[in-house]
Amino acid sequence: MFTPWNLVDIPLGPLGYYLTGVGQNVGDPLRRDRTGVSVPSNVAEGAGRNTKREFINFLHIAQGSLSEFDTQLELSRRLEFIDEDTWKWLDDKLIEEDKVLSGLIRSQKEAM
Repeated sequence: MFTPWNLVDIPLGPLGYYLTGVGQNVGDPLRRDRTGVSVPSNVAEGAGRNTKREFINFLHIAQGSLSEFDTQLELSRRLEFIDEDTWKWLDDKLIEEDKVLSGLIRSQKEAM
């Protein structure tokens, strides 16, 4: 059975908060924290809705949050808050999560 926790194998929220410049006065650290947490949260909220259409909508919202988190990590890399190896590892995880979300969206659309 699918749960939102199957999607995320790293704690994106706290990790994003830590890696993207806590104490650096760059942007809003609470926003970075919420971005990582919002991916599985949106999947969970969509799964709790009444229709597949609503679920798919929340999966798209989760993908948007994932893209936002990816952008924040890229900025953190460019500002040298994280090193290349850490960025590459996280970027690979984000790509995997995006593929899972895309596959889930596709399967939900096919089931409609």
